[in-house]
Amino acid sequence: MDIKFRLFSERLRRVLAGEEVTLPDAAKQPIHNLHAEIEIVTSWLSEFEDDMSWLLLQKKGKDEIDNPDLATVMDEINCFTCEFEKVIDTFINSITQQKSQSSCRKDICDALQGLQSRITEINQRVQQLKHIDSEIIDEFRRAEVESSYFLASSSSKNRNTVGLDDRMEELLDLLIEGPNQLSVVAILNSIGLDKTAFTAEAYNSSYVKHYFDHLAWIPAPYHYDAYQILDIVTMFLLPFSMLSKIKDKDYEMKKINLGEYLMTKWYLIVLDDVWSTNVLDVVREILLDNQNGSRVLITLTRIKMVTRFQFENGESVRLDLVPTGGPLRVTYQGWPFLILYHGSISLEENIREVFETPLGLLIVICCKLPFHLKLCFLYLSVFPAHLEISTRQLYQLWIAEGFIPDNSEATAEKYLEQLINRGFVDARKRRAGVTINTCSVPGRCHPVLLAVAFKAEFIFFSFMDPE
Repeated sequence: MDIKFRLFSERLRRVLAGEEVTLPDAAKQPIHNLHAEIEIVTSWLSEFEDDMSWLLLQKKGKDEIDNPDLATVMDEINCFTCEFEKVIDTFINSITQQKSQSSCRKDICDALQGLQSRITEINQRVQQLKHIDSEIIDEFRRAEVESSYFLASSSSKNRNTVGLDDRMEELLDLLIEGPNQLSVVAILNSIGLDKTAFTAEAYNSSYVKHYFDHLAWIPAPYHYDAYQILDIVTMFLLPFSMLSKIKDKDYEMKKINLGEYLMTKWYLIVLDDVWSTNVLDVVREILLDNQNGSRVLITLTRIKMVTRFQFENGESVRLDLVPTGGPLRVTYQGWPFLILYHGSISLEENIREVFETPLGLLIVICCKLPFHLKLCFLYLSVFPAHLEISTRQLYQLWIAEGFIPDNSEATAEKYLEQLINRGFVDARKRRAGVTINTCSVPGRCHPVLLAVAFKAEFIFFSFMDPE
């Protein structure tokens, strides 16, 4: 995808307009020529939107590339963009710091000339590109239609079933009136239920706050190792006076201190969006079972994790045995679990519609968003799934990044409304039923958002594999 290239083109426009710095007259024409050439390349690339989206899908799946010439050109464009951005940054710094050394300016002018020849060559290569096979394009467009339907339908189902009283009452009963043994209540991800909103409603209820001495909501993603998870749990559960005393202690001593503190405490820990049983192994190791009714409440994003659980007779859980409603009483390595599935459709339909839907199908519709919406949506990758985001702050962030052409909050709100209507964003709170006060990225879209933002080099996360 040409996101970085087009963003840099917009930056050059601002530089030429004097919005970042006042350019010397000698620099204006070379930068203007480069910008004009970039605009020509951008215009040609607009004819290859489907091809570039298909290329991104193939890279994500590590498949054989159908259009290697396009892949090579896009790699060259990305390298060109990075080098040109460094040259512009160096040039602007030299101007703002009032460096007048002729050698510095000559080096930059030489670099601009080299970049001019490179973009001219890229322009020639882009004009020689050919489209991938028409049958592949047709398949891609069919996938786009299917993905659009999926997002719209799942978004509608999610918004209609949150917070029903009978389901909430059942969850609260399991948390408060369950067995004395430390046990886990697991809520399965599903169409028809926003699991995080449902969990948060219970977590914030007056009943839970009255019953438990300590509450902790551990943030996702859980790419942490055992030491990091222990540090996070202690940070949420221990008083500050104890934290300062144990901060330099090793893993075992921290675990002992945590256990001693929790010996007489009723606690509830929430783990949202759990993808792996490895997290459960670590949490089970560090938490003390004080036999007083403490609980761990988790939401499972990968529904097939339940096949790692067992019934009391040792038989493994099968997906077709998970009932709608619940609870289903099982164990995980001897640890008691109470599983709740509250989807508005059967588990089999849920798996078919969501969890067996290839990630690529959902990436398709993201790739095909209009460029202005694509930028705004990809920016949301910096926020966790389900986090309630102030729209006023979000509009200002979009404007600061240059994503809103007229720097207008009204335009930013229109963009957000379009993302909501397409199923990429959920509206959380509205003023007088009209103006959106807060929004969030739904869990069904967050993996897609991260995958596209990362592969398009829009963001970088240290814990994500660059391959």
